[in-house]
Amino acid sequence: MIFLLSIPASLKTELLSKARLLLYTPSNEHFGIVPLEAMLSCTPVLAINSGGPLETVVEGETGWLRPPDEKEWSAVMKQVLFEMSDSQIRIMGEKGKERVEREFSKEKMAASLQQVMYEMLEEDMGEPLFGMSELGVFVGLVMGLVAMGVCWFL
Repeated sequence: MIFLLSIPASLKTELLSKARLLLYTPSNEHFGIVPLEAMLSCTPVLAINSGGPLETVVEGETGWLRPPDEKEWSAVMKQVLFEMSDSQIRIMGEKGKERVEREFSKEKMAASLQQVMYEMLEEDMGEPLFGMSELGVFVGLVMGLVAMGVCWFL
């Protein structure tokens, strides 16, 4: 096993495209872009069953979600490395890529953000939290941050 830190994007893409499995070990990660990068490269993901992977990884379809227990992780790794065929891994990887493109694309994220903003504006909250000019600045800031994150990812 080799651990590489701060690798160039081209090397990361090459490694993910050749990998049979990505191990994602952070607990309670807020979202976690790494599993999405792996799935976009058709690589199944084994992640701790907390935080962001609960939203992104579909158990048994795009990867596996397990508690931080070495026996459970070893069982999945054994399955992937020695028991699953190349075609089974490829099918799982393709499902992961389809999920990322369907659920986490720029268009999907923008539409979700827009819907949340419309709902915020339609709610009868009594006294508005923002005036129209402040709301415009807030919306622009949020959309800019989302766009930066999504563009960096894709």
